[in-house]
Amino acid sequence: MKVLVADDDGDLRELIAFTLGQAGYLVIKASDGPAAVRLFGEEAPDLVVLDINMPGLSGFQVCESIRARSRVPVMMLTVRGEEEDLVRALGLGADDYLTKPFSPRTLLARIRALLRRAGMESTAPVAAGRVTLDLSEHTVRIGCWFRSGDTAAAGTASC
Repeated sequence: MKVLVADDDGDLRELIAFTLGQAGYLVIKASDGPAAVRLFGEEAPDLVVLDINMPGLSGFQVCESIRARSRVPVMMLTVRGEEEDLVRALGLGADDYLTKPFSPRTLLARIRALLRRAGMESTAPVAAGRVTLDLSEHTVRIGCWFRSGDTAAAGTASC
């Protein structure tokens, strides 16, 4: 799954990217609104996380642009906790709204929920020939052998 993260705060953008990367997501990063719109068109992400206060185009404007051509899930992530902003974001087509500060675990849980509701959550292992990758278990199997973290082991005699 590919996630576009657009936030002008570089440290926060990197924290979100690290959190999502550790969970197995491929992360595309944008530091402003125009870059977010451009990368959305180039990369076709499965989900978008937008800050509202970005240079060039606001998160509201980016959300409008995305909604004009896609139904991909959009989460607004912002310091703006006023009801007016929440209602505006949801009215423009955002699927979720999370205020800063936030817990990385909460962010990840909400992203998983958005993908699940959109029918895009995939927990099934991916196989190609004798190689099987299971992101939920963090394992790779090659034939009867598997690697999990720093350990390797042989499978049973029946494999």
